[in-house]
Amino acid sequence: MIAFVMTLFTLAIPGWASAVVTVDFSRGEIRELASLEREGAVYVMAAELAGLFSGKLSWSPEKRKLVVNLGEGDIVFMADNPYAMAGQTDINLILSPFLENGNLYVWLPGLAPWLDTLLPERLTWDAEKRTLYVKSSDTLIRRFSVEEK
Repeated sequence: MIAFVMTLFTLAIPGWASAVVTVDFSRGEIRELASLEREGAVYVMAAELAGLFSGKLSWSPEKRKLVVNLGEGDIVFMADNPYAMAGQTDINLILSPFLENGNLYVWLPGLAPWLDTLLPERLTWDAEKRTLYVKSSDTLIRRFSVEEK
């Protein structure tokens, strides 16, 4: 169903092809994300990706800015700007997010390493298989301190 809807959607976007990205969770769950591809670059909807990790969204249409709250911090995207903020760190996504039909699309291979820093899960992108592997962490240490005795 996702592929069918994306095929209809991409007919209106010259140069783009619909694709499906697989998200493989280590706990056995597999999800599919509708995506767009052009010249080997795979983009996914930021809101759909955030939904996989229970992210909260805040959209500012006048600034064309999307704030995604994930676990330990926020990622701030702006349409047509290859730079984003992950927590307090400036990141270069290399390829700019873009708006299409009210959705912000982000280049997944450039984003996956930064998601890995904000989530307790370990993320790995396999470009050949178009699969994002999500490995749950067995142990999670959010904060620690060392004291001299």
